[in-house]
Amino acid sequence: GAFNKLQEIEHEKRNPIKKIPKYKKKKLKPYDYQLEGVNFIEYHNGRALIADEMGLGKTIQALAWVQYRKDIQNILIVCPSSVKINWKEEFEKWVLRKYNIEILRGTTPYKITGNVVIINYDILNRWIIDLKLTNFDVCIADEMHYVKSEKSQRTRAFKEIIMGIPNVIELTGTPIENKPIEIYNIVQAISPDIFPNYYSYLYRFCGAKRNQYGGIDATGSSNEKELNRILKNTIMIRRKKSEVLKELPPKITVQVPL
Repeated sequence: GAFNKLQEIEHEKRNPIKKIPKYKKKKLKPYDYQLEGVNFIEYHNGRALIADEMGLGKTIQALAWVQYRKDIQNILIVCPSSVKINWKEEFEKWVLRKYNIEILRGTTPYKITGNVVIINYDILNRWIIDLKLTNFDVCIADEMHYVKSEKSQRTRAFKEIIMGIPNVIELTGTPIENKPIEIYNIVQAISPDIFPNYYSYLYRFCGAKRNQYGGIDATGSSNEKELNRILKNTIMIRRKKSEVLKELPPKITVQVPL
């Protein structure tokens, strides 16, 4: 009984949010597992990786947290080019406060006027200075696996832009597509303290070994269960469709503008 009581106390501590303000009037209601994701973000002080499988509403969880946090004023949304308009529409649906939403286009920077800025990964490196001059309260990074490569321009630009942004919410259904090295930058963007030493990470989780040229081959994998446990105990929440299927309706119809 005492153990159950401790579990209840811990659950209440981790899930302080019971409902999202004003959603009832608009007949909006996140599913229970989505509300759990909102609580996860809040419990981790606005720095979290939502790694639910595709189709479980990671966008809704991030935006519902913004709706809950009335102190959030300036928001940066980084996403693939193909979903920039979709992010604008979802923001207007799930965040009921008035914001000026601006979608940035092109590689030649111009004056940023919006307090919600939506930009795609491919042009990030051209907008670094302008974005850093805007004091964002939160960065929401959709399809975060786009910045898995240490050598890519988009990864370096993203890491520089988010320096100093207090809240970082990352969304991806595939945090690791092929090998553990891919998630290193994703974790570093939220909490560098989890894996403070790059080479220790390579040897512990990437099966690193010296190649014939004297370099390090980190394309392998090792201690996968330990890595998964560390991530889930720190910054990552991940649910599969099979785990939450009972909450989902038989069919969801979505209009996609072309």
